[in-house]
Amino acid sequence: MFRTTVKTLLALTALALAGGEAQAQWKPTQDVKIMIGFAPGGGGDTLTRIVASALEPHLGKRVIVENNAGANGFIAAEAVSKARPDGHTAVFATMSMLTVAPYLPGNTLPIDIHKALMPVGVLADIPMIMVTYQNAPFNTVPELIARAKANRGKMSFASGGVGSIGHVAGEYINLAVGTDILHVPYRGGAPAMVDLMAGRVDLQIGPMPDFVGAIAEKKLKPLALASAEPVALYPGLPFLKDSVPGFVAQNWFGLMTPAGTPAETIKGWNDALAKVLADADVRKRLADNGFIPMKGEVGEMVALIKDGQARWPKVIQDAKIKVE
Repeated sequence: MFRTTVKTLLALTALALAGGEAQAQWKPTQDVKIMIGFAPGGGGDTLTRIVASALEPHLGKRVIVENNAGANGFIAAEAVSKARPDGHTAVFATMSMLTVAPYLPGNTLPIDIHKALMPVGVLADIPMIMVTYQNAPFNTVPELIARAKANRGKMSFASGGVGSIGHVAGEYINLAVGTDILHVPYRGGAPAMVDLMAGRVDLQIGPMPDFVGAIAEKKLKPLALASAEPVALYPGLPFLKDSVPGFVAQNWFGLMTPAGTPAETIKGWNDALAKVLADADVRKRLADNGFIPMKGEVGEMVALIKDGQARWPKVIQDAKIKVE
């Protein structure tokens, strides 16, 4: 599957370049629909609605957001894969949907997302952060690693479920530094955080906005950023990559359309997204909600998919992660 997917992504990169030379400027002829496979009110829903409303002046049509939650986003992805490839229907897609879920043994998916859909552009990234409970007997990642090695099999990390980015990130760290911190899966990041605040597990890696309130209330303490760049909210916080060589976890979000969407249509989307994501007001609204705006480029999204495929499937294999 991996080789086939890489070939597909290379073809999409060529398509994107061809789109840059397309003469016709695509514009929608009817209302545009963006489907999101997650519940209203979540981070992905907030991001999609901010971008959708800002797209309308550039596309010249209404952009309607429709929630169709379930199967970690794949119910919506399957529905959009069956739509006409004319640019009027897109789906919100996560890093996990494209670089983790397809490679999990035992994970039954309704579509081959890399064949049924094609990238339009990446919207934003959410910084990932490692946190622990307030009274934990360590304050830095090196102290955590030393404690885990001195107490093998006795420390644990929480995640929002098997195969979640928090799960594979934790296993990556185990493999990289030689620890055996036990994974404890929960049905979502929120219940995991409840046990973390109570000290029933030792640490958690997840989207920064999930933890901001608990950190401010001194219920959790941050240890390190999993991002490549600093964030304004925690300017002096160390990076995980300083203690775990090469470790950067980008939890990015993008848009996809049905396979077969013409190059000039993808370029029309790219042009509109680039204007939206460069707008100062949009960027502020995204930043206020914990997002780092990206450029909306198809080539950028293809590169991120390839980077994730080079990293997470190997972690899944080496850590023997599977859905049971």
